[in-house]
Amino acid sequence: MNTMMVKNIKFEKECSVTGTLDDFAKKLDYPHEDQTRLLRGINHKIASLACTKRYAMYCSLFNSLFPSSEGRRYDARKGNTRELAYVDHGFIGNASDSLINRMHAERNIVANLKMKLSYNSEVMSFEVEDNGVGMDYNFEPLIFFTKIESFKKISDLPYIGKFGEHMFLSREKIEQCDGSIHFENKGPNQGARFWYEIPAEAILK
Repeated sequence: MNTMMVKNIKFEKECSVTGTLDDFAKKLDYPHEDQTRLLRGINHKIASLACTKRYAMYCSLFNSLFPSSEGRRYDARKGNTRELAYVDHGFIGNASDSLINRMHAERNIVANLKMKLSYNSEVMSFEVEDNGVGMDYNFEPLIFFTKIESFKKISDLPYIGKFGEHMFLSREKIEQCDGSIHFENKGPNQGARFWYEIPAEAILK
């Protein structure tokens, strides 16, 4: 019997990565005198910090679902957890890109990348929200409303950038889990929020 199906628990955990351009620059392991390399290093640092916190949230969820006697641990390499990690890391990567673009233009802005992982006996959801430059409105209809079946190969995608390509593939992965993907575009320099919902049992498959 599936342990997750018989445990009626509610789990919700939030975390964030916050700071100014200078705050993140101080966290780098080595100095970057060149501005382009500095921004690239900070982008990587924001994403790395967020991915570490995301992993900790999933570990907490699995610890809540399974007693230590079962020896069940979160493993991002197996089943749907591998597919979800792809989606989650893409959300995080897009948010860090959006933040670094805004911090480049507004050096003193306090960047904020927020994540939330929620679970109940029916649904699991993960969301990422940022206060970066926002999402290009031209991408929305293509990424979120075009039928997956209309693109047989990734090479058939029109040029919509790395983010657009990733979001399109993320839709496919989430829909294969019988889930749905959502977004809230706050507008230029207001950031965006992306999240998905899947059946709770899908995380074990």
